[in-house]
Amino acid sequence: MDLVGLISALPLAAESGKEEGGSFLVSPGLGLMIWTLVLFLITMWVLKKFAFPKIQEALDRRAKVIAESIDAAERQRRESDELLAEYRPAGRGS
Repeated sequence: MDLVGLISALPLAAESGKEEGGSFLVSPGLGLMIWTLVLFLITMWVLKKFAFPKIQEALDRRAKVIAESIDAAERQRRESDELLAEYRPAGRGS
């Protein structure tokens, strides 16, 4: 079948689907719903068992590194403020 024949057959296929009550995507059967739910639950269990703990571990490590960086920056700022206070003349402007 050539491209023109295929394109002209599309409206006929759509009409025949309407006569039969629609496609399976619009009204899925009970069996499809059950299998979808079962596979979803299995997927969530696998993710919970293996993926989520590793992701949480990586997030915890990252939070620890950020907290340590903030602490180091605050320490350096205090030290620089102390050094600046030492180098300033004590009686300037008096």
